[in-house]
Amino acid sequence: MGRSRTVIRRQHARRERGAAVVEFVIILPFFLFLIFFLVGIAMTFSYRQALSQAATEAARAGAVQPLGTSVANRTASATTAINSTMQNQAGVSCNDGSLVCTLGQSTVNGEEVFTATLSHNLKQHPLGPLAVIQGMPLLGDILPHDLSYTASARVSR
Repeated sequence: MGRSRTVIRRQHARRERGAAVVEFVIILPFFLFLIFFLVGIAMTFSYRQALSQAATEAARAGAVQPLGTSVANRTASATTAINSTMQNQAGVSCNDGSLVCTLGQSTVNGEEVFTATLSHNLKQHPLGPLAVIQGMPLLGDILPHDLSYTASARVSR
C-alpha cells in the first residue's frame, strides 16, 4: 500500500510539472511583449529628451550671438549646437537626412525670437535597437512614429 501511494505521488508531481511548463509557455509571449514595450517606450522617451535638449541649445546658441550678427551666422551656430548634442547622445545630425532641423529668426510681439524645430520620423529613419523593436508586430504600431520639439529664445540686444 505504501508503494502505490509513492507511485501516485510521483505521477501527480509529473503532471504538476507539466502543467507549470504549459502555463509558462502560455504566459511567456505576453511577458516578452510587455518587456519589449517598456524598453521601446524608454528608448523613445530618452531620444525625445535628446531632441528637447538639442532644440533648446540651438535656440540659445542662435539667440546669444553678439548684436548685429546675421541670421545666417545665428543659424550656423545653432546647427553646430544641434549636431554636437545629437551626435553625442543619439548619433544623428542635421546633415545625415534623418533629423529635420528648421531654424529661423522672427518677430513676436515686437521682440526678435530665434526658433529651432527638430523633427525625426522614426518609421523612415529608425535608430539602432529601437529599429528592431519598431519592426515587431503590434509594437511598431503602438510606439510613436514622429518625434519633434520646438524651442524659442529671445535674441539678445
